[in-house]
Amino acid sequence: MKDKQKKKQEAGLCLIKMVMKIGIDTNVFIRFFDSRFAIEHIKFTLGNAEVYTHPKCLWEIYKNLKRTNKDPNYYPEGDVGYFINKNKISLTKQDLSEQEIKDFEMLCLGRGINCHNPDSEIVLAFNKEGIEVVYSQDSELRKASRLLGMKTFKLSPTKIWVEEEN
Repeated sequence: MKDKQKKKQEAGLCLIKMVMKIGIDTNVFIRFFDSRFAIEHIKFTLGNAEVYTHPKCLWEIYKNLKRTNKDPNYYPEGDVGYFINKNKISLTKQDLSEQEIKDFEMLCLGRGINCHNPDSEIVLAFNKEGIEVVYSQDSELRKASRLLGMKTFKLSPTKIWVEEEN
C-alpha cells in the first residue's frame, strides 16, 4: 500500500515540475513591452512558463519601435535586450530548411490558411521548440499554429488578459 502511495506522490511531483512553453509573436511582444505588466500577468496565470519568441520577431520589433519613437537617435535594441533578459524570454532556434517552410506553407494553403514567411517560419520554429501555447493577434498565424496542435490565444483589445480560441 505504501509503495502505491509513494508512486502516486512521485507522479504528482513530476506533473508539478513540468513547465509550459509559450510562444509570443511580434504584436504580442510589443504589447507586453509597452505595458510591462502583461507578461508578468501571463506568467502568473500559467505558472512557471517559459516564454519564447523568434529572432525574426525581434527584427520586426526593432523596426516598429524605431518607427514609433519620436527621437531619431533612439535605438531600441538595448531596451528590448533588457526586457528579454529581465523577463527571461528565450529565442527559438533558426534551423529550418527552405523546403520545410515551403512544404508547411503548401499544407496551410491546402487547408485554407494564408500563412507565409516569416509567419510560417515562426510557427514551425515554435513547434520544433516544443511550444504548446501561442499568443498572437494574427488570425492566420493562430490557425497555422492550431494546425500543428498548439493552443492559441489572442490578447483582448480592452483588457490585460487573453481570450482563448477553440
